[in-house]
Amino acid sequence: MRLLKYILTYDTGLAPNPYGEFCTLALCTPNHMSARLFKGDWILGHSAKSTGNKLIYLMKLTEDPMTKHQYFHDERFKYKKPVKTKNAYTFLGDNMYHIVNGKYVKEKGLHDTEKDRKKDLRKDKVYISNYFFYFGKSAIDIKEDYPDFIHDTQGIRYVKNVIRINKLISFIEKRYHEPGKIGEPTI
Repeated sequence: MRLLKYILTYDTGLAPNPYGEFCTLALCTPNHMSARLFKGDWILGHSAKSTGNKLIYLMKLTEDPMTKHQYFHDERFKYKKPVKTKNAYTFLGDNMYHIVNGKYVKEKGLHDTEKDRKKDLRKDKVYISNYFFYFGKSAIDIKEDYPDFIHDTQGIRYVKNVIRINKLISFIEKRYHEPGKIGEPTI
C-alpha cells in the first residue's frame, strides 16, 4: 500500500468526480503524470499553499484502474457521463471518452480544447473508489499533524510509510465516521 499526494489546482467536481457511490478520477494530474497505482493504494488531493494546503479529498482505490473505454462502457458508471440538465453535477461527469474505429472520441462535457484532450488521453487510466472522503469547500487542515502529506510544488509524490498512511486514515475515519461526499466542490 502507498499513497499518492498532489496539489489539486481546481476543485470543480470534475476531477475528482465525487458524485454517487463512486469517486472517480479520469482526468487531470495523476493521469497526466503516469501515476502507478493499484487496488489498495490511496490518492490524496490537497489545496495549494495560497489556500492553506488543506485536504480536499482522500480516496482508496477499491479496484485496479481501468481504461477510459472500459469506464465508458461499464454500466456502473453510466451516471458519470455528462448530461446538460438543471442539476449542475450531471454536466460534471468525467466519463466522456471511448474508442470508435481505433481512436478515442470525446462525447459532450467539459475539457473541450485540443490541449485538454491531449492531456486527458496522455495516459489511459481511470482511478475508482467506493471508499472515499471528499471535503471540497469543507476541506480540512492536516498540515500541522501530517506535514509529510503536503507539498508545495506541482506534480505527484508518493508516501510509502505505511505507518504514517494508516495514522492519517485512522484520523480521518475517527473524525468522519461515514465515507463519501462530505462537502461541495470549491468552484
